[in-house]
Amino acid sequence: LDVINYHAFEKTDYPLILCIEIQCSISQQELVAQLLVEKFGEKLFLHYILLTKDINTNSDKNRSLPSPNDLRGKIIIKSKKLPPCFPNENNKEYGEIIDDADCYEVTRRRSRKESNSKKHRKLSRAFSDLVCLLRSAPFEDFNTAFNEQQSDQICTFSENAGLRLATSDAEEFINYNKRFISRVTPGTWRVDSSNLNPQDFWNVGCQMG
Repeated sequence: LDVINYHAFEKTDYPLILCIEIQCSISQQELVAQLLVEKFGEKLFLHYILLTKDINTNSDKNRSLPSPNDLRGKIIIKSKKLPPCFPNENNKEYGEIIDDADCYEVTRRRSRKESNSKKHRKLSRAFSDLVCLLRSAPFEDFNTAFNEQQSDQICTFSENAGLRLATSDAEEFINYNKRFISRVTPGTWRVDSSNLNPQDFWNVGCQMG
């Protein structure tokens, strides 16, 4: 974290996004949240607040995201987040979220039986509160996304899935990326740590790779 804090804006002051997969215990999650706040201080972006009380409603789906210029010098946490309406029963400092994969290639491969048996895991409220702009969400299809996805939700596509959509549904993918932020991860077959060609995804408007 010290290295990130020191070098984050050495070359440019445009925002830095940290994609964090949090799989540890509640006490460790709280420690991670504490360290992020302590190390990054005012650089940590914490000001984007959803107006909706329920992430399943559509009233906020068309709300615009801040522009990169608005976020200069800021570090943004991308991860899972508790629903805004999650009840704080007995003053619990954690809640439960559905432990679904947010990568489209993974969710696409699941059978109907597997997708219907939802698993849950605990998420610290302290860590969840740091996810203010890019909330991880699974991708089903473009029609569902246009009707249900909110502006602060970000979907992840594997390299293979992204290429497939960029080839078969290029126009819809472009329209999708006009409204939402998408992230493409290198294929699991890249065992030599080679990089994907970002141009294939930039052509349809994908912002993160």
